[in-house]
Amino acid sequence: MEYSTGINHPKTVKDIMLGSNIYTKAYILIFFIFSLQIAPNDILLALSIFVFLTADTETSVYLYIFSLPWMNVGRFSFGLTISLANTLVLLFKILFYNKILRLRYLELLIGVYLLGVGLAALMIYQTLTGISIFFYFIISVYIHSTYAANTDRCDEFWRKCLLIILISTAIGVLYGFRAQTGLDRWIKGMGNVTQLYGTLGTSRFGLFLALSMLYPLYYAKNKLIKAILIISLVAAILSTISLTSILLLLLVLVYYFFTTVHMNAKSIGVVLLALLFVFIIVLNWDQIGNISFLKPVYSRVNQAITQLKVGDINSATTGRLERTEEYIEVFESSGFFGKAFGSAALSATEIGYSHNSYVDMLNYCGILGVALFLILQIKRITVYMKTSVKKPAILSKLLFFSVAATVSVFSAQYWEIFFFI
Repeated sequence: MEYSTGINHPKTVKDIMLGSNIYTKAYILIFFIFSLQIAPNDILLALSIFVFLTADTETSVYLYIFSLPWMNVGRFSFGLTISLANTLVLLFKILFYNKILRLRYLELLIGVYLLGVGLAALMIYQTLTGISIFFYFIISVYIHSTYAANTDRCDEFWRKCLLIILISTAIGVLYGFRAQTGLDRWIKGMGNVTQLYGTLGTSRFGLFLALSMLYPLYYAKNKLIKAILIISLVAAILSTISLTSILLLLLVLVYYFFTTVHMNAKSIGVVLLALLFVFIIVLNWDQIGNISFLKPVYSRVNQAITQLKVGDINSATTGRLERTEEYIEVFESSGFFGKAFGSAALSATEIGYSHNSYVDMLNYCGILGVALFLILQIKRITVYMKTSVKKPAILSKLLFFSVAATVSVFSAQYWEIFFFI
């Protein structure tokens, strides 16, 4: 069977890490110590900001990406977050130190629109989150044009980007165990079962676990290392006991298989073996439920299937359908201006989270804003299709598109950056 990822592999993990500058190594070490919870968090976070501040712009981009899964826990005791600090520092480097920012007409229009809605959110609701979204957009445009979609640099960017995410997420797993962030979830027939929470939450951290799989799948050359990493990440995803995370895992595996395997005689044999494997799993589904590690996932999947069979979609989606419908009602009652331009409200607080970021977008920036985002995504995918990294780049986009349909992440830095890239 032949595989063709369409990606060059000039460097191994060892080559990349040895070639990394002292700032990258220091940053990783700081967060590794942070994950162990053996030193004051404030001191470590202050050191991380110092490293970020003194690094060059290109290095800062990778450090910024590394810090994305840490935005919820990277918080000083007095309230300041590394998310805010790093965003402001990187913006300064891009606009005043590096002085390179290319905005196309559509990007300029979206930037102005986001700034306008962000200012409205500040005046009406006294929140700076809308301004933060504008900042994330500017940073994403810079990363996209300078690295992610640059034909001369895109391969290096995605290789390093996905490796740095893998390392960050792995350290995040360690942090979850040391800081005991895991949450107990009641599962019928089992009682309380602890879910892997990491640094962000079950579904959100599951997103980064799924994203981390792209490095071993597309860039790891050593077959043993590739297998160990993939198995470990699959186990971690299953440990979240999140149906969203499991669906993201299936998306990664199906997309990778059908976009990298050339259909020849051997490949057809592999496809048949894969189908046989799935068939065996289906036939032995109840026996799989007896495996202690897989039992929580088995129970959740079975419960969801049972609820879907009786038409209880709301329960199968753990209340998401009801919340989404409530948010749509709020949107529909907002009048012409609200529907067209949004209400600048990030959430209807009396209702709670919608668990659907696309509904959140509608409420925040209206039909016009969503239309602009849709056009941007079409253009982004079109650009990536012309590069050597189209497969991992587009798969990463699909992961972030998919998770947004099940959780409210529209205003989250870790989601915004990849969405706009």
